[in-house]
Amino acid sequence: MLHQHASALQEQLLAIRAQLTQLSPSGVSMPETTGGARAIEGPLQFSQAAGQLLQQVQELDRHVSNVFASGASAGAQASQDDLVASIIRVVPLQRSTEIKSFAMELSSSAMHRPSDGDVRKIPDGPR
Repeated sequence: MLHQHASALQEQLLAIRAQLTQLSPSGVSMPETTGGARAIEGPLQFSQAAGQLLQQVQELDRHVSNVFASGASAGAQASQDDLVASIIRVVPLQRSTEIKSFAMELSSSAMHRPSDGDVRKIPDGPR
């Protein structure tokens, strides 16, 4: 289930970035989505990464609200382009990639681990 949620979030973030790119000026540099990904190695790191991702998504939401809810005039189009470019730069694809990778590893290890019903009891030795 974690892998499904992480994958869905990453797909949505990629879709947001693609749609914003259509609105942005042609000179916007796209952030790298895979380079420098840090491996999440356990529950504590996962918790920290998830908290950071939540903050980044909330920041993204604030940026989007500022741009599209402001109703800027035509004279402010240049600044609107800069705002759209700034939104593209805060889409947290790197963190979502890290979380998705951890969720995939977790899912894979769960599939290869025997369930409690498959564990064979080792008989006690002679008494």
